[in-house]
Amino acid sequence: MGGRRNQQSCLITWLAIKKALRTQDKLLLWGTITNSSCALCSSAIGESEENLFFKCAVQVLNSIISDIQLKLTFNELQLEDSANNRQFMSKVNVPVKYFHKKIIKCSWTRPVDGEYMINSDGSLSGSSKGVSVPYHELRGIRMGLQGAINKYIKRVCLGTDSALFDQFRMIHIFRESNKAADHLVGLYPGMEFLIVDVNAFSADWQKIVDLDAAGHTYDRV
Repeated sequence: MGGRRNQQSCLITWLAIKKALRTQDKLLLWGTITNSSCALCSSAIGESEENLFFKCAVQVLNSIISDIQLKLTFNELQLEDSANNRQFMSKVNVPVKYFHKKIIKCSWTRPVDGEYMINSDGSLSGSSKGVSVPYHELRGIRMGLQGAINKYIKRVCLGTDSALFDQFRMIHIFRESNKAADHLVGLYPGMEFLIVDVNAFSADWQKIVDLDAAGHTYDRV
């Protein structure tokens, strides 16, 4: 689709350079129409390549800017204070409230004594077309955890800068207190990924969930 549009643009440009576009001034000479005034700027000069791509374009652009100015005047516009923003807004003459971006001081999070830190970051490149950033972040966490297992590391801390969450927290729990998830695996063996609606809980599964919500204590041997 993009290639076809480029071909059409090149054709129109070539026709304009050759003054071969079927503009209204030519249609008037051919007797096809009786009025050649420009439909965009209503110029009496008539619609021609010269007027359409140069004189008329300036008038249309000014009309668009005036319309934008009118709409923005009734809205409180806020922009980050920068030289480019101030320069542009001074040209369009629109009232604007500038603000300074808040700078947050941050540093690498050090794990507690005895822990190893696993940091993961996801990004998109040409080789990852069609794959999301969270996928790469989770894949990085998975590989980090696998590396910890290979190194016989038993205590880890995960860190990710995913913008999807305000806070990301992962804890280790005993299998005895993870009965709801363990029961789910038994109900749907072989499923790689599954989302179950709460209204579809079986009676046994619902009982486990209710016990967990009530703070039931399980025995670990």
